[in-house]
Amino acid sequence: MPPLAALTALVRGLPKPVDAIVGVPRGGLLVAALLGYRLGIKDVSAAAFTYRRAGHDQPPEVVQVRCLPTYAEPRRILVVEDAVVSLTLAGLARDALTAAGHKVITAAVSVTPESVKPDLWVREAPTVPTSDQFQAMLALEMLETAVTLVGSDGAGPPA
Repeated sequence: MPPLAALTALVRGLPKPVDAIVGVPRGGLLVAALLGYRLGIKDVSAAAFTYRRAGHDQPPEVVQVRCLPTYAEPRRILVVEDAVVSLTLAGLARDALTAAGHKVITAAVSVTPESVKPDLWVREAPTVPTSDQFQAMLALEMLETAVTLVGSDGAGPPA
């Protein structure tokens, strides 16, 4: 099963539905938007941090938490990342949202064997994909979905 479809299935399998999705920069923003669309969740937002990273497979050094969504009522929030090495940024978002009274579930498409694991993840690999690899993976999955929905001849789904 393609990674985003697998993550969608994991979220749909949760005992209670999710009210909102928060994407962690950068790749988590794309995952949040696509999951929101697939799950019919319109409350999709971003967590914003100022951070430095030595390399794509290194944990970030957080300089500042700049912005997290705020809600008047407690919600079930899914915090998503594309790939997790340290869970630093998703962990900061989770902790802040939990302290504000929300139930938070963390999720990622990819983790490594050494990763601090989120609550849900799709695949474990020796290294996390680069941004370009991840974008290519999602683009291929979206193209395959479009061909299934429209049909390879453009006439609609196959009968």
